[in-house]
Amino acid sequence: TYDYQCDPHESLGMTGTITVEGGGGADEDIVITEIMYNPPESGTDSLEFIEIYNNGADAVNLNGWSLSGVTFTFPDINIGAGEYLVTAVNSSAMSAVLGVEIDLEWESGGLSNGGETLQVINADGAVVDEVSYDDGGDWPESPDGGGRSLVLCDPSSDNTDAANWIAALTDTGAEIDGVSIFANPGAAAGCPDDPVISFLDTEATVDEGVGTVTARVAVNFGNDNPTSVDVVLSTLTDATFEEDFMYETVTLVFQPGVEQDTQTVTLTIVDDIEAEDSEIVALALVSPTNDALIGDLNFIVTIEDNDTETDYSEVTIGTATQIDADGVGTYVDSLVQIQGVVYGVNMRPAGLQFTVIDENNDGIGLFFNSGDLGYTVNEGDEVIIQGTIGQFNGLLQISPDNIVLVDTDNMLFDPTIVTELGEDTESQLVTLQDVMLVDPNDWTGAGSGFNVEVTDGTNTYTVRIDADVDLYNMEAPTGTFNVTGLGGQFDNSSPFLDGYQLLPRYVADIDPYNGTEPMEPEFPVYDIAEVTGIDENGVADSLNTTCTLTGVVHGVDFRGGDGVQFFIHDGTDGIAVFSGDISYYEVTEGDEVTMEGSIGQFNGLTQMNPDTIVMNSAGNALTGPVLVPGLGEGTESELVTIEVIFNDINQWMPGGSGFNMDATVVGSGDQITVRIDNDTELFAEAAYPYMSSLATVTGLGSQFDNSSPFLEGYQILPRYLTDIVAGTISTEDPTLAEKIRIYPNPAQDVLKVDAEDLILDEIVINNVLGQPVLVFEDGFNRLNISDLRRGVYTVTFKTGNRVYSRQLIKQE
Repeated sequence: TYDYQCDPHESLGMTGTITVEGGGGADEDIVITEIMYNPPESGTDSLEFIEIYNNGADAVNLNGWSLSGVTFTFPDINIGAGEYLVTAVNSSAMSAVLGVEIDLEWESGGLSNGGETLQVINADGAVVDEVSYDDGGDWPESPDGGGRSLVLCDPSSDNTDAANWIAALTDTGAEIDGVSIFANPGAAAGCPDDPVISFLDTEATVDEGVGTVTARVAVNFGNDNPTSVDVVLSTLTDATFEEDFMYETVTLVFQPGVEQDTQTVTLTIVDDIEAEDSEIVALALVSPTNDALIGDLNFIVTIEDNDTETDYSEVTIGTATQIDADGVGTYVDSLVQIQGVVYGVNMRPAGLQFTVIDENNDGIGLFFNSGDLGYTVNEGDEVIIQGTIGQFNGLLQISPDNIVLVDTDNMLFDPTIVTELGEDTESQLVTLQDVMLVDPNDWTGAGSGFNVEVTDGTNTYTVRIDADVDLYNMEAPTGTFNVTGLGGQFDNSSPFLDGYQLLPRYVADIDPYNGTEPMEPEFPVYDIAEVTGIDENGVADSLNTTCTLTGVVHGVDFRGGDGVQFFIHDGTDGIAVFSGDISYYEVTEGDEVTMEGSIGQFNGLTQMNPDTIVMNSAGNALTGPVLVPGLGEGTESELVTIEVIFNDINQWMPGGSGFNMDATVVGSGDQITVRIDNDTELFAEAAYPYMSSLATVTGLGSQFDNSSPFLEGYQILPRYLTDIVAGTISTEDPTLAEKIRIYPNPAQDVLKVDAEDLILDEIVINNVLGQPVLVFEDGFNRLNISDLRRGVYTVTFKTGNRVYSRQLIKQE
């Protein structure tokens, strides 16, 4: 670059700068060195970025250069030798969340979560650098939603080779949806010279009598990239428990390109352990060469004491399933331990429902309403089950407290050929021969399952096709066939000696099976994202589509009378739910629900109009909230946070079904509506908590636009008092980690805090749903946590406009 000045006697009389660009060799020094393609955000990803690096000795002018994969053209800007340059989808989010100030924001587009080809193209249209990343194969998998970017360890290496990339190891201190962000935007990759080995999980709980612990261990190979790495998974010795349990020591061998492995360590807990409530044992990673501790040691096993519980009687299944003259089980309400082999599939995806048959060919059903107790159902598994004998509509079942896998791939008994169904066939594998459907129209493929009748010409039998077997969506079988299945019963009145059924497990249980084409289900299962698209006028493109949707409830019931109105989210996308008829479901945030119904739209808001709602489980974690710069289609039915200035605090006038607060978005100046619904606790509040016109609002994105095109009227609906906070959002500050310490952790009744010389304003303890359960405004040195239930919590410390969060394990 040369400064010049024209001769003032000449007619042009101008001064300026001439830039002389180097040869094509300098272009080849520009390489892609970091890619954040799927940050762990709900809804629209705001932290996607691409980093480039000048690996040459001279500066390169990027004027007119561009990126492919996203829409972006570089302005007149130089990248100096050894310098990094970051381009991103959202510069505001990069600044707010990661503290990285950038001016190069993409014009449009985003990065594919499944992998794609990215190119750097110079002003002449030539491809300067190209990377085809992936979320599988030889590429690290944790950048696909796991909070880590892809980083190129050595800028001089071949960046088309996946072996030269790793998942970022540098902790930014930021966290989204409980996931820490690891990345190096604008800086060197931070790759280690030696392998780094760590746990992927943090804790597990087992009963002192039975239980297995699964610890997932990951390795990043570092710059040396050895052929393999050995590591031993063992336990830290503890004087209290040195003789109280036994464990396997497992040696893991990692190969380059295999990012993680999973091993199971079995803890056998002896009965003479004397713990008041529970005790902690730490799993460790140990070098097999010098017995040194390596990696992340933060894997805690909580061993729960069960000395106060009634012992389980070890009985055979034949004993546990005895009945009296009225068909009532004589062992009902008894605590037992049984052992047998799993038959069939899991007929309750939200929990467990299958059959166990022992070595005497006696069987019993198992039912667990919610959760899986750490066991995945596989036919042929031998299991030990501790639980309580129960009975449902005549069918004897065990409700499990513990399930221990003994071994796998056991042989099953051959089915018994029978000519009648009764108590002898209950939870047995049996076959009915030479039968045919009485009425093929009964084969509906609807509901949670359906019943059909079959006949052999003499007897008629009821066959139950459960919604969780592969037969459910198949055509009705034709002609004469044999049908095999597990004996069941559904008799809701005493004596329980009727209502016997046969439940096939899969298509192979009907032989020959002449129905070959799957039926189109009445309510096909969709992800929420598949039914929430819109056209150019904002009209839902799935209007009136019947479907089945599953998601976690976010927020409260915004209807508050007949029917329900709330939001669900499946971890990727959300949708509003509205019914004027359903009143049997009590809306509870954190519930996972499954709904059958159709897609509708009201004033621009896409919603599910359910015919049925089934609650699968409670206490599930929520998504978000995500800090957004404005409201639009991308925030509809998402839990978001936005900074606003209330235009007129006098609008806070509770009345009717709710009221609107007009607000200006900080930064953009956009006008939005904050809707205070009369079914939230905010509605009854006086305006004084929100007199400050500057506020941070968290809530569910909505829309109220009653005319086409439906592209306006976006709103945010706060849920609780804590969803509106005066002032701007506090910023997580990782530097506070050096000043704040909590102990003991795990804790029981008192949590001690050492904050050095910091002046704390507030300490908030939140549950796994992100809801505040304890708030302390003074007495920060000793916190009384005795009222908390056992579990995992987040402790957030606030000082000025900075916050810092730590995880807390609460013991009873």
